[in-house]
Amino acid sequence: MYQKFLTLFIFAVCTYTDIKYRKIYGWSLVLYGILAMGGRILGRAAVNTGLMGTDARLVLNTAAELASDLIIGLLPGLFCIAISWISRQALGYGDSVLIAVSGISLGMLTCLHLLLTALFFAGVIGLVLLVFFRKGRKYDMPFAPFLFLGMMLVGGG
Repeated sequence: MYQKFLTLFIFAVCTYTDIKYRKIYGWSLVLYGILAMGGRILGRAAVNTGLMGTDARLVLNTAAELASDLIIGLLPGLFCIAISWISRQALGYGDSVLIAVSGISLGMLTCLHLLLTALFFAGVIGLVLLVFFRKGRKYDMPFAPFLFLGMMLVGGG
């Protein structure tokens, strides 16, 4: 639940700055990353508190599972960062890093669902802008609002 509220809050802040300034600030991404990692670590520790005891193997297994979950959660964002680099920021680096950190916070499957939902709505709005408002293919559209909408609809699971 913490991760969902944290993600909604950060997405709301990034939506505001992306619409108003066409920028996602690094401080918000760093803050989101720190709070998401802390939440995941504390959440895992809380679940395993009764099991840990003094068995070092269980602690190492829990740490390895958490690390693999976090790395797997990064994959959609890393893919988006590669797209940003290849496309010369048609998808901005800020949006891509935001997706990467949301993968850490929510997990890979929820992040993918969120990303696909955001891409769908961005495509629909892009088509409407193209057909009815005569915007060109190169029209610069903020993506964070679609991530926020996707998070509102996906709801973290």
